[in-house]
Amino acid sequence: MSERAQLRCNQLISTFGPGAMVDTPTQSVIIAGLDAWSYKPDKPCIIHEPRLSAKLGRTLMPSRPTIELRSPPPSEDLRFQNGHVQPGVTGYIFPHWFIVQKAEVTANKHRRRRLVHRTEIQ
Repeated sequence: MSERAQLRCNQLISTFGPGAMVDTPTQSVIIAGLDAWSYKPDKPCIIHEPRLSAKLGRTLMPSRPTIELRSPPPSEDLRFQNGHVQPGVTGYIFPHWFIVQKAEVTANKHRRRRLVHRTEIQ
């Protein structure tokens, strides 16, 4: 994204998680999947909840006794005034192409509407 949309961590976990479309004031983005969330090796953001990890491990993956829970990766350059870190998650601009509202009539009397790239829209 060219601009930094701001979402809270709880929004990423519930309402606007991976695959969700989020409307920002100037564009729409799709939140990237967990494979595109980049964690620094020295800051893995692991959530320590042994009972929840064990229960989820038994329920979702019977072959594993526990699973690792993580919070969204932090953005190093965005901090709230109270010291909390803004999540640093990738989002992809969508859509890139739009159909204009104004219809044109061709020489064969067919109506058509132009397809324009998002960079051509003011």
